[in-house]
Amino acid sequence: MPCPTINAIMNGRNALQEELMTTIKLTIEYDGTRYPGFSTKKKSASIESKLTLAIRDVTGQSTQLFAAVKTEPGVHAAHQIVSFQLEKESFSDNTELLKMKLNAALPADIAVTSLEIADERFVASLAVKSCTYTCRIATDPAAALFSRPYTYVVTGSLDLKSMQQAAQLLIGTHDFAAFSNGRTRKSTVRTVETIKINREDQLIQIQLTANSFLRHMPQLLAGTILTAGKEKKTDGTTLTLTGVESAAPACPSHAFTLTDVQLR
Repeated sequence: MPCPTINAIMNGRNALQEELMTTIKLTIEYDGTRYPGFSTKKKSASIESKLTLAIRDVTGQSTQLFAAVKTEPGVHAAHQIVSFQLEKESFSDNTELLKMKLNAALPADIAVTSLEIADERFVASLAVKSCTYTCRIATDPAAALFSRPYTYVVTGSLDLKSMQQAAQLLIGTHDFAAFSNGRTRKSTVRTVETIKINREDQLIQIQLTANSFLRHMPQLLAGTILTAGKEKKTDGTTLTLTGVESAAPACPSHAFTLTDVQLR
């Protein structure tokens, strides 16, 4: 009788583990003001750590979280997807009860808006098709009186047409190395699918959707679009994409919210 191969043994172990575990999919929102990002080397301070601690306190289990998007310091989320696994024998399948207990255990600036049982092989970080960040800008401080912690207030008027023209230059598949302040050995080519600019009186929203973003890329994209609106020109944006110039000054992180995650 032939001996089982290592692959067969590992596949058997993985199948057994899947039978013993339940995969949970969370949709969460948070105010990122006091956090150094979703995850960080200083684990005790991150959103990930607060969520992990709440799960442990409620279920008695330590688990690894997988986030669809790792938001940066100060960035907020209205629609973040997170997955993790729990042992089946200690989970009652009562998702509403688990959601209620997690919200009671979480800080006031983090909330679970949806909790469901997912396919056993679902991993949020591997299932992302695209994500959307929204940047809020106000040209009048009074227009952002109650939303100032989440809005970038600028002085002077903005030319919406110039901003839209700059946005069109940024859409598509490009090497966005100039739009990142992080060093990476991986490819810096990304696909910006859409950029939508909406204006209502003195409030402007820039919605950026891409297959993924480099570190600080949303802030630098929005900053370039904003600069085009201030200077009423788009030539600098064209040069930036060819790598001749660096991106314009970034919009501050507090003005950004992760507003959508599209899954495969």
